[in-house]
Amino acid sequence: MFGGEGRPFRRLSTRYETPGAIGSGSGAELIGTVAELLPAGDKVADRLGGSILPQFAWADGVSSWLSDAYRSGMCYNFIFSALAVIFGVLYLPLGLMEQKWVFASIELLLLAMIVFVTFIGGRLAWHRRWFETRRVAEYLRHSPSLLLLGVARPTGRWPRGKDKEWPEHFARHCLREVGLPRVRIDRRYLRDVLERVVLSHVRSQRAYHLAKAKRLASVHHRVDRVAEKCFLLAILSVSLYLASSAGAALGLLPANWPEAGAKLFTFLGVAFPTLGASLSGIRFFGDFERFAAISRVTAEKLGEVEKRITLVLSGNGDSLGYACAAELVHTLDEIVVDEIESWQAVFGAKHIALPA
Repeated sequence: MFGGEGRPFRRLSTRYETPGAIGSGSGAELIGTVAELLPAGDKVADRLGGSILPQFAWADGVSSWLSDAYRSGMCYNFIFSALAVIFGVLYLPLGLMEQKWVFASIELLLLAMIVFVTFIGGRLAWHRRWFETRRVAEYLRHSPSLLLLGVARPTGRWPRGKDKEWPEHFARHCLREVGLPRVRIDRRYLRDVLERVVLSHVRSQRAYHLAKAKRLASVHHRVDRVAEKCFLLAILSVSLYLASSAGAALGLLPANWPEAGAKLFTFLGVAFPTLGASLSGIRFFGDFERFAAISRVTAEKLGEVEKRITLVLSGNGDSLGYACAAELVHTLDEIVVDEIESWQAVFGAKHIALPA
């Protein structure tokens, strides 16, 4: 609704590739490129298609589902809390005093749903499992660039989770299972790997982060504007009631107007601030602006790596050696890890909880 993509009520369901389909789907081009770069009989391309890519598809799909469940759960909690307050006083403008129990029952149901979502989210560890599976997915996403050049992050320099380190152990074992390619590393091989694998990956990730930053910034500003309008409408409704009361007292308006509109203005004076506070809570919880900033910084770093690779490839080849290529891939690896640590630091303490 707030993403600024032109279709506010579009379907939000996403279909992810299954582990068994990625090798013949989005990963087919990468596997074909790796097979062309390596000598006949080398098994690295087959292992990428049979191990790394399926494991990535599994981790990416599970992480995305957990992320949606966790974030949607908190958003539902904020929305349900606002609706509970609104339904709790809705009987006033409708003049249904004798049916107040119906509205109280709806309010109780909404409060119970908040408790249920919070309990399920904590019980199923949506937050922790999202963090862990996302780390696995991002490690494996850029692993082909590391494997083709035999580049590895030292064990002591891998990120460490707050409680669990299995994602890092799992990713390292996946890379060890594939092994190193049996290939002669010369300038031609280095150029092909940088141009056809690394550069392609850098460009796609940079485009993703630029689009993500733009979308999140739009969400932040639009949610903020709607919340502000809710508070302005609350001020307007209270001001109108006071104006009608003053007008009636001065004889400028019918004497029964303030009493006739009191319940409606009371409802509006409660509903608008409640909606505004709920939207502000979603904006604070989602931290869209900070996530947009993280993606912008990541895109800028990837842009610098893209420029460096393009500059190296545009030369006569004398400046392209293994040390140069390995340093570029190490830089890419550092960017990936920095981005993971940045957004997990933001959401690390934001466990699913009651919107109190």
